[in-house]
Amino acid sequence: MSISVGSVFGHASVTRDLGLLWVDAHMDINSPTTTKSGNLHGMPLSMLINGIPEFPSPPGYEWCSPCLSPKDIAYIGLRDVEPQERDICEQLGIAAYNIDDIDKDGIGVILEKAMEKINPDGNRPIHVSYDIDSLDPKEAPSTGTPVRGGLTLDEGIYIAQILAQSGCLSGIDVVEFNPAIGTEEEVLKTAQNTMKLIEILLGQESHLKEAPLPPVDDSKASSG
Repeated sequence: MSISVGSVFGHASVTRDLGLLWVDAHMDINSPTTTKSGNLHGMPLSMLINGIPEFPSPPGYEWCSPCLSPKDIAYIGLRDVEPQERDICEQLGIAAYNIDDIDKDGIGVILEKAMEKINPDGNRPIHVSYDIDSLDPKEAPSTGTPVRGGLTLDEGIYIAQILAQSGCLSGIDVVEFNPAIGTEEEVLKTAQNTMKLIEILLGQESHLKEAPLPPVDDSKASSG
């Protein structure tokens, strides 16, 4: 997910008033001073957001500086959040919606809330960072950090459809498909679902004609 450091920073450098929708099982907002793992893919947002205490840039990232305010960002799909990340998010007032919120209110309501936070007038350019581990592992098993109880494929498609139809989508990352993980069948399924999301985000007409609100999956196991 550290690819988003460059893609979001570059996008914000040439696009005024950018909003960011982060679709992910994880917050990725640790800093070098709060991380327990040291993994860069758990830190990208800490490098991009104003308001996080300053810290030495990781080697090779000296070019990056904060380019977004907390009100510019919304999360959807969270379910594996570290306590220190939750504290940062709450202190900054970042809009964050987890799987329990989606199970309770439905993906339509939650996506509408998220977009109202970052695009209240419906005219901001939006960058979406779409991690396929936001989907349940049964939909995208070939990823490095799967977390059970994720978005159904219908919910994931719905997010992509609404973003594509908004007319505001200005930049896209779809990340963390790893073809080295899983059986041949699992890799193929993950690749097909990843490509489906990309095609929809890019506005492929055949998919955009199918835009019903996905049904609630009462059997979906979730963890907050």
